[in-house]
Amino acid sequence: MYEQDQSEEPVNDATTPPNSSEEIGGHTINWDAVVGHHVVCLIDVLGIQDQFCNWVQVDMERPETLSPVVNSVFPVCHFQNMFNQFFQDCQQGRGPAFRESELPEHEIAAFLQCTEYMLGTQWFSDTFVFYAPTSSSGGDLSTVPVFYFLIACCLAMLDSLASGHPVRGALCVGEGVELSKHNFFGPAFAQAYHIESECAGYPRVVVSPETLAFVKDVQHRVPTDTTTLRMKGIAGLCDKLVTQDTDGHAIVDYMGEGISEYVTENADREQLVAIIKAGYEFAQHESRRFRDKGNALLAGRYQLLCGYMESRLPLWGIVASD
Repeated sequence: MYEQDQSEEPVNDATTPPNSSEEIGGHTINWDAVVGHHVVCLIDVLGIQDQFCNWVQVDMERPETLSPVVNSVFPVCHFQNMFNQFFQDCQQGRGPAFRESELPEHEIAAFLQCTEYMLGTQWFSDTFVFYAPTSSSGGDLSTVPVFYFLIACCLAMLDSLASGHPVRGALCVGEGVELSKHNFFGPAFAQAYHIESECAGYPRVVVSPETLAFVKDVQHRVPTDTTTLRMKGIAGLCDKLVTQDTDGHAIVDYMGEGISEYVTENADREQLVAIIKAGYEFAQHESRRFRDKGNALLAGRYQLLCGYMESRLPLWGIVASD
């Protein structure tokens, strides 16, 4: 049998880096970070860059000229705060309840460990990236972060349309690593960027095939304990938050049955109905505005948005308008 010469230096590879950290190009890279499966959500706030041309009018000594800056900065800060607050609530136990009290006492600790995840955030200009490993702190496979990301995408879509600052995004599952704090890197990030910029097209969040496969895989696993059974159940909740759009892409179904059931248990339904009405009115207005300007491309995109919303309005007791 071949035995390695003990005098030889061990060969460094991606899984056994030489040092715990290293300075590369002015950045401290954390080699203790683990390359693994992550769920990645990339959200782009649309229309912000259109405001930048007005910044030339800004005079810091004249407050009345600052509106272009405010109009650009406010929506971005608003969505950052909204996402952060949602995930903070979830991590502090104020998010969706998974009824761990129904578990046998000896399985509660293991289940709670499976619901824990490390959320990472990255923000540049008008784009946000949220990421988390798809395994718990104990190394067990977890569908919890995927579920939370889907719910967050639903809330972001509804809030953004109602406020008149639409967003577009992608949700992916794949390999990646947090090289340093707020510095995520890998194929999952690259895929999310590609899907958002090349496939999404109009205000919606496109879900990658790998994300669907991950959810289906968990659903088809044979449960070995109650915790695994609960992970399958959460995967089922994830499945109900996704639908197929008219072009064949899977998208976050932010007005579908899944979010309707979630709101019934966790939020003020009447308030959300008012938000949906405002978002629908905004989508109709934008469709008409771009049509009147002769911009067939954007008018068509907002017509697609109206079509999706109108297909879901009956779930919320809202009648589509002409």
